[in-house]
Amino acid sequence: MMRNKVSFFLVFAIIVSFSAIAFAYDAGNPTTTAPWYGVCNGNYVNIRRSASISSDSLAQINNNQSIEIVGVQNKRWYKVRYDENGNIGYIYSQYLTVATATYGRVLHFSGLDMKSSKGSTVNVTHVPYGNYMPYRELASYNNYVWADCVFGQTSGWVNSYNNSDFNYM
Repeated sequence: MMRNKVSFFLVFAIIVSFSAIAFAYDAGNPTTTAPWYGVCNGNYVNIRRSASISSDSLAQINNNQSIEIVGVQNKRWYKVRYDENGNIGYIYSQYLTVATATYGRVLHFSGLDMKSSKGSTVNVTHVPYGNYMPYRELASYNNYVWADCVFGQTSGWVNSYNNSDFNYM
């Protein structure tokens, strides 16, 4: 009997370790299934046409704004998607904080509406099925677990409905 319990816990530990690897959010290795985000640490930070301070400015972001990173140029510049049309520009690396975080996946077949706050009815965006979103915090509200997520350039709260609509790790 003791041997079966040990075997069960060993198998369980292996499964948990593999699932953690499958859902690990690695800020250093963006993929098509694991988005990569940075948070701006300055005000009026330019997003440039190319990876050069002499390049034209396309847009600006401010302190604490998140932005999707799609690559690295010359190890000093992040290639970023800066608007909802998918336009690409570059931000000098010292102006973005890129930290490892956890993320989850939208499992509900019709997607999820991201809310402005925990328990809110105000939608900030709709996130389609299958998308991965990094989250910064999990919090309980009205007997549900809510995740403070980022989707593209939008941040908000997603109700996990006991981990069946939004699978957080």
